[in-house]
Amino acid sequence: TQEDATSALQTLPSQAVAAANNAVVLSPKDVRTLLNAAGTYQSLLPFTADALKLAADAYAKAIALDPTNPQVRFDLGRMYVDEAVLHKQRAGNEKASEETKAKEKEAMKKALENAEKYLKEALDLKPDFAPAHFHLATIRAEQGNKEEALKELDTAAVLNARLAPLRSADESLFYLTGLAYASLDEKDRASSAFKAAFTLRPNYA
Repeated sequence: TQEDATSALQTLPSQAVAAANNAVVLSPKDVRTLLNAAGTYQSLLPFTADALKLAADAYAKAIALDPTNPQVRFDLGRMYVDEAVLHKQRAGNEKASEETKAKEKEAMKKALENAEKYLKEALDLKPDFAPAHFHLATIRAEQGNKEEALKELDTAAVLNARLAPLRSADESLFYLTGLAYASLDEKDRASSAFKAAFTLRPNYA
């Protein structure tokens, strides 16, 4: 029945959290287990109040165990980008009070600052980390700094292009970069990025 389906969906977040918690209990010093758990918690940000803290704690433990791994700090930074997106959506809710909108905007600002911190730490460890440059660009754009956003997007595109001869370039990153350029009204740059994506995967969609 519809009620049974609804009830099942409502229990999924708690079940996912319990499974992730159990995995961490069994392997508390395994970085991959911690990252998988953090990813699970992160996916529940819109649904579970404790998801942000659980994910941040898991990432922090992973960083302590593997402090020179840029991917861990990148993933943590990206989590805060996701948090910022949620706050932006809530701030844009027409039914929300002005007080609530103000609180959500402030929370979004804080989330972007956290994201910037960890993305920069990832780049300190790996300066040619193209996805980190891309996400920094989205932060700069959200902050209204078009010049810095374009700088980071250009860097991400150049670094990704260098991997093309090795067949290691990320077509999705080219595509996302194209969308970001388009949002900044940079049509020529957007076109170049889209062409790069379609060159790597002609059926990309």
